This record gives sequence, structure tokens and C-alpha cells, in this order.
Amino acid sequence: MALKHLTRLTITRPSGIREDVFINDAGFEVDALVRFARHLDTKGYRATTAKRYVEAAARFVDFLIECQVFGRPARQDIIAGALDVYPLFLRDGVEVEGPAFPDLSDYAEDIGLRHGLARNSFAPVLAATNLFLRLGRAEAENAMSILRDQGLVADLQDLAVTFAAIDGVEAWSGLERERLKQHTLIGGCVRIRGQLERPRGLRSPLRGGSQVDLENKDFPLEHLSDLLDAARSHRDRALYALLAGGGLRLHEALNLRLSDIDATTGEVWVVDPDNRRFGREMPKRDRLRFKGRAMSRVYLYEPLLSRFWDEMRAYLRSEYVGTADDEQFLFKKLDGQGRGEALNDASDTALQKQFKAAVLRAGVEGPREAPDHVWTLHSLRHSYGVYMLNFIPVPGGAGLKLTEVQMLMGHASPESTQVYARHDRLLTEARVAAANEFLDIGEPGAAEARMDFLPASIAARLRQTADRIDRAAG
Repeated sequence: MALKHLTRLTITRPSGIREDVFINDAGFEVDALVRFARHLDTKGYRATTAKRYVEAAARFVDFLIECQVFGRPARQDIIAGALDVYPLFLRDGVEVEGPAFPDLSDYAEDIGLRHGLARNSFAPVLAATNLFLRLGRAEAENAMSILRDQGLVADLQDLAVTFAAIDGVEAWSGLERERLKQHTLIGGCVRIRGQLERPRGLRSPLRGGSQVDLENKDFPLEHLSDLLDAARSHRDRALYALLAGGGLRLHEALNLRLSDIDATTGEVWVVDPDNRRFGREMPKRDRLRFKGRAMSRVYLYEPLLSRFWDEMRAYLRSEYVGTADDEQFLFKKLDGQGRGEALNDASDTALQKQFKAAVLRAGVEGPREAPDHVWTLHSLRHSYGVYMLNFIPVPGGAGLKLTEVQMLMGHASPESTQVYARHDRLLTEARVAAANEFLDIGEPGAAEARMDFLPASIAARLRQTADRIDRAAG
């Protein structure tokens, strides 16, 4: 889901630390979300889990802003109404009924929540939101303590009085006042509803059907070419080809530096701090080149490999804006006042909006279960997982081993990769076609060339399989 009232940015603090922040419509940072992210990091949450939790909390705050609760001294009954309708909003999407908030259906459409959350998404979303509220209780108590130290009258039951008291302290900056208002308001929410409950009647968004987890759907492989053709810059075409052909997460692609690609060798390298990919197979010359950075090569498949390099060369030649930085980011902004700045400073909302516009121009419908769904950037990574696990032609059939795809995608566990497995008639046909393709490979060395893009350990296994096929065929 997108955000309507919050903009996500990556900023560098005076200390040099880079952090993701959320800016509201008034231009203020939502301090509660920053503190929530730091809390998750301190408690040792996995990066992927922490990211999902922060995103869930940000969507909750965005909803409160839409209901005119967050950022202003809302009455208790308005706060209670917003908290009560939020789980129903998550369940029903555009079909939500909330008389006190008549515009919620339009809001659901704006953020892409047409059909409501998938049934199995409710537990983690509510867990994240409730953890955010629990932390908010502690932050609100700290804020109230600061107010009492100033001799101010503060009351979570009457936020108008509290906000007026905060505004009356001239010694505080506008930013300090905004932070105190945010935390006291969240405290007011917690006082009314200590936690949100899973609603009854979770149902299918489609009459007579079953709930569909649209966030984990893979972009249709047959329409990747249409998507790339519909993108309006070489940069975007290169980025989309990299996500789909290399299976990178969006933040991994946006954090690539110019020195992480080599147009001569056709190599792309990604940061791999936990050695979940194939960093251990990095040649010594490359370990020296990256000066101790834990890196792993990205393995793109054809024809997206060629398309990526065609678009990347055109982007670097005609669109890329260099700066004086020693380590320049590869993907840069192309227009406006931010021209030449790193694209990873752009908000998630802006990046998704641009991608979805390309999807609509390409005329790519959503999955069969929800044809009006507009695909997201993350669906490109899902398409990579589906293709590599099920359809890529290799000796003996189609698809790599589960553990091999797990490492290619940088998953911590094979369970994350297993969701890409397909068991249908099309898959059976693909396996037969792939086996036939490798039995009749045409020019000498063709099969060898097809395996060149894979890690050495995978290629070695496939060569052994190919040799067995050759012996059996002979």
C-alpha cells in the first residue's frame, strides 16, 4: 500500500548515520516512527521484519492523518471512532463503512487498498501497530513529564488544552512543539484503545472466491517486455530490468554505487553483509576491489541481462548526472531541483507511483483473481523467484533447486523461497520443454553459455547433469 499524507525519505544525520524518516503534510518529521524504528533495531529485530513493522506503523499514522486525528487536537470521540474503524478499513478496503469518516473509500482507492488485506496479513499488521502503540504509551509519558516539569497543565483527555499549553512555551522551537504534540496525541490514542483487535468476518474480496495476498503476487513474465517499453527513461528501464532479471530488493538496487557495475565484464555486485548470497565465491581481485565491503555478484538471466545493459549504457551516456562524490550512487534523479541527487532519497510513494503509471501505460492487468490490481515494484522480485525456481531452462528440466534460489535471492530461510513454487500443468509443460531444449541445444557450447551467468557452484552441478544427459542420449 502507498502513503497519502506521509513521504518517506532517507536522510543523513549530523552524526553521519543514515535513517529513513517520514515527513507529514506540514513538513515535519514524524518522530514517533523514527523512535519506533530505533526501538526495533535496539531489540534485535531482523531488518526485513523491522521494515515491515515500521511500514505498518506508518500506514496507521497516515490513516489517522486522513481521519484528521493525527496532527491536531482531536476530540476523544473522533479518536475512538478512528481507532474502531481502522481494523474494518484494513478488512474491507474501498467497501468500508464508517459514517463518521465518509471519505475512507476514496482514501482506500488512493493508497491501493481496494480489496482489503489478505487474511494471513492481519496478524503481522496488527502486531506491528499494537507494538507501535505500546511504545507510544512510554513516549507519551515522557512527553507529559516534560510538560509537568515546565509547570504546564496537560491532559490526555483534552488535547486542545494540552496543545495550547505546548504552543505557549516560546523557548521551544517549532520542531520541539510538534514532537511533543505527536507523542501526547499517540498517548491519547493509547488511553482510549490500548490495542487494536482483529475484526470478525474476514472475507474474500471477491464474491464466491477466496482472499488473495496481492502483495506477494509475481509480475507476469510474459508482460515484462511491455512494461520496459512503457517506462519513460533509460534509467527506469534499467532499474526495472535489474529488479526483474536479478531479483534484487528495491533498496538493494537503489543503494548500488557506480563502482558496483562493470560494463566491460557485464558484472553487477550487491552488498551482501550476511553472506546469504554467493559472496564466498568472489575472486580475490574483486575482494581487493571492494576494499572489505561484503559483496555478492548479481546473476541476471537473458534476455533481461542484455536489456539491462543496453538501457544502462544509454542511461549513463545520456541521462546520468555525475557529482563530486567519491562514491556516487548509480541511480540518480533526472528532473527538478533534485536532479543529480541519489534516487534512494525519493519517497517510496513517488517510486511506486512512477512504476504503476508504467504498468497502466503497458496495459498489464492484475492477476486473474483481481484484474484491477495495479502491480507494485516488489512484484518484479517475485517474478524472478518464480522464474528461477520453476521455469528457467536447465539440464534435466526447468528450475533450480530451492536452496540455490534461496541464495540467489538472499533469503534467510528456504521457507521464504518456497512460496515461489508452482504446481500446475504449465509448469509440467515447461519442465518437458526445458529438458528438450537442452537435449537439442544447437551450436556447440550453447548450453555452457547459458550457464555462464550462474554462480560457479550451481553451474558445476548443472554441468554434471548435462554430462549425464549427453551420456544417456549417446
